[in-house]
Formats: sequence, structure tokens, C-alpha cells
Amino acid sequence: GIRQVAVAEATQVWQARDPVCGAVGPVDQAPPQAEYGGSVYHFCSQRCRELFEQNPEKYLSTIS
Repeated sequence: GIRQVAVAEATQVWQARDPVCGAVGPVDQAPPQAEYGGSVYHFCSQRCRELFEQNPEKYLSTIS
């Protein structure tokens, strides 16, 4: 019913794919992130963020 839909929407967790390693995780846990080209990218670890920042085009070309 309507209540079930409202509960499901309220508990929805947005997921993001790490462009470096491909891991998927929740965005709401303040993971490491970086901005590039007007978009924000989320990472599973600080190391993946650092690798991305060194060469973002390398990792973005594998997800487009």
C-alpha cells in the first residue's frame, strides 16, 4: 500500500560506483570524493581517490 512505498522511499540508499576499482557503496557514509569536470565522484578508499586525481581521464574512459 501507500505506507509501504513511503517507507521504501525513505530508506532508499543512493549507491555510487568507484571509477577506479568498480566497487559499489553507499554515498551517505561520507566516503572519499573528488570533483572533476563539474561532477562529483565517490571512492571506496582514499587510495582510489588519489589514483583518480593523478589521472582522471584514464578512469573515466573505462566507465563511459
